[in-house]
Amino acid sequence: MNNTLQTILVIITVGFAVWFLVRKFVWKPKKNNNDSCGKDDCGCH
Repeated sequence: MNNTLQTILVIITVGFAVWFLVRKFVWKPKKNNNDSCGKDDCGCH
């Protein structure tokens, strides 16, 4: 039973790590093109 639990936890941890790396380096995030700060780059962000 303990060995099975460890295996499940390792699979879940590796799955989260792979998901994070794919999201960070492979997935292209949508660019936020709203101009709420203005077009003069006022330094508010």
